[in-house]
Amino acid sequence: MFFEYLISHLPKPYRLFQYIVYSLIGYCSFFIVSCENNFQKLQSSYDQGHYIEAVDFALEGLENPDLQKEIIPFLNQHGTFIIDELVRKGDGLYEDGFFKESIHFHKSAIRVLRKLRQKKAVRISNLEYSILLLDSQLEASITSFVSYNYEKGMESFNSKLYRDCISHMDNVQLYSANYKQSSYYLTQSRKLAFRHISITPLYHPSDTITQSLQDTLSGILTGDKHPNSHKMDLIIDGVNVPEVFVQRMNTHLSKQTSEFIKYSIDEIDESIDNSHYYIEGYIFAEVQKENPSLYDTITDTAIYSYKQNGEIKRDSTFFHYDMFKIRYTATVSIRANLYMTASDNKVKSILFSKSAEVTDQYRGEAYDLPPLAMYYEFPENYKNLEVASYVRHRSLIKQAIDKAAQELTTQLLTEVDKDLDPYTLFLESEGLGD
Repeated sequence: MFFEYLISHLPKPYRLFQYIVYSLIGYCSFFIVSCENNFQKLQSSYDQGHYIEAVDFALEGLENPDLQKEIIPFLNQHGTFIIDELVRKGDGLYEDGFFKESIHFHKSAIRVLRKLRQKKAVRISNLEYSILLLDSQLEASITSFVSYNYEKGMESFNSKLYRDCISHMDNVQLYSANYKQSSYYLTQSRKLAFRHISITPLYHPSDTITQSLQDTLSGILTGDKHPNSHKMDLIIDGVNVPEVFVQRMNTHLSKQTSEFIKYSIDEIDESIDNSHYYIEGYIFAEVQKENPSLYDTITDTAIYSYKQNGEIKRDSTFFHYDMFKIRYTATVSIRANLYMTASDNKVKSILFSKSAEVTDQYRGEAYDLPPLAMYYEFPENYKNLEVASYVRHRSLIKQAIDKAAQELTTQLLTEVDKDLDPYTLFLESEGLGD
């Protein structure tokens, strides 16, 4: 109290000193509390059996001399038990066959114990021996992990599960780059797991009359005796549906294909012949507008002007207007087939429709107004309401296109982006495996 009284009665030039002193006191208090919390965390982790975490908190707390008098006795008292528990848990993970978890655990345990070994004030009798024992357990875990994954990888390779083989052989090479024939199996599996999909842009088919007319005009203008006009543009609200569909599908494929899939947008047969699969088909689209439905009638007041005996007068009047709902639905339909290039066998027929819809609200025109009025002043809430307009929803067809592109991407990748895909099974049935 005397100290605070003394500072508060300092002359004004020394008030800055007062601020600095209080700031330093607050900072030191925060630092001490923070360090005390580290010791509390050490105790809490120990009580919960999280011994690696407990040693981490102990190491952090030992950096502060004020906490050493609490942490060092704690470690000297409980250190042997902590280390024995680390060795016991590591041995249990190994014996139970959890080799990956065992490796991670042993690396973490060895890391903290080696740091603890550098703290000369901490005396734990079995520390050095336990580090050597954990090192030995780690080496055994790595050896078993590599051997296990190599055997599983070979089994997967022989079962045509090339992606699974790659996963196992990657684990092998993580710790032993030249282990047995792991490089061979890894290289072969990557080669055999690779798939190329050729995507022929979907198109909207012409009807017979339109096609005949287009063929005739094209023949006259170009001299081509075998014009091909079975494909026609499908443009809705200024959107070229087939073109935008390909763009959106390309976006979805680029994000969702695995590393084993390559795809291309191909128009020519030569490109398709270089693929494992190809897909082709039709696209249909439309936007439907439902009949408006009345859902409310509003009564409001307007000011109107009229002429009487040569004078222009103003008055108010009640009027009514109707509120309508209308729903627009954009639908994109796909009718496509997925083929295997080597045999031209159909792998899958893909038929679906995807829609996007929006419900619009708008007002009708005012009615029940004085018939001889010269001018009407309507209230703001009436003037600000939308009138019927589809222009706001011209992007609706793009939403439907995107949904359809996502669905086709999903169905396509579900069929081919996997182990034991149809092409693998085809090769096996033809005796053309590995």
